[in-house]
Amino acid sequence: MAELTLFVTDAEMIRRLGVPEKIARAAIRALDRDRGSGFPPKRKLWGDRRYWPAVQQWCDRAYGGPVRAQR
Repeated sequence: MAELTLFVTDAEMIRRLGVPEKIARAAIRALDRDRGSGFPPKRKLWGDRRYWPAVQQWCDRAYGGPVRAQR
């Protein structure tokens, strides 16, 4: 059921991405500092969580994966 959540903590995002935590946290910090990266930011309104579909779309664009249609 957890896979159906739209807003995820960084820990949940890292788990879903399947990247070792130390590597993922360093990458997230770098992406968050680079405002031009386009990486989905955390939203205070949603408890400092990121919108998971936007994270997937960012990865798809950055790494040539399938781009999912927006709903």
